[in-house]
Amino acid sequence: LVFFFLMIRQPPRSTPKPSSAASDVYKRQQKDYDNLELQLVKYQSESKTSDSLKYILSFYAGVVDYRRNRYEHAKKNYIYCATLYDGDPQLHYNFSLVFLMANQFYEATYHLQECIRLDPNHPYATNNLAYIHILLGNNKAAQDVCNTAYLKNKRACLLYTSPSPRDQRGSRMPSSA
Repeated sequence: LVFFFLMIRQPPRSTPKPSSAASDVYKRQQKDYDNLELQLVKYQSESKTSDSLKYILSFYAGVVDYRRNRYEHAKKNYIYCATLYDGDPQLHYNFSLVFLMANQFYEATYHLQECIRLDPNHPYATNNLAYIHILLGNNKAAQDVCNTAYLKNKRACLLYTSPSPRDQRGSRMPSSA
């Protein structure tokens, strides 16, 4: 009982900065991203590196660049991936996100259609394709995309056809996108 009392009476430890834990995590992530980029450059230049390793490193470097809002770098990494292997639906989906962020809707549409061709049950690709049709003012095409996806798989299109309260407030994105 005395031991417990002494533990309660000790003052709490202070941290040097209020957000030190969060900033440490961010610094580690930055360091990991930078290391990934260095590894990518190193392995891409080596001739003995397998194409599959180059593909994986380039793909994840593209993901990192996308998350850091470096869309041109992400596009270059995805182009390099496509030269190695063009049959990955996730590559086409990620490619479409880069084009979508650059407001290049026709290029994004092409890559979303390729993603759906390779993986017909990819719900996010179907959803984004319908969303692009809505942005371009073609609601009928958006509805057709969702209806086609729904016939193949009941959960393949997440886009709602009725407006949500968020849409009524003037949001650009549908609530499910």
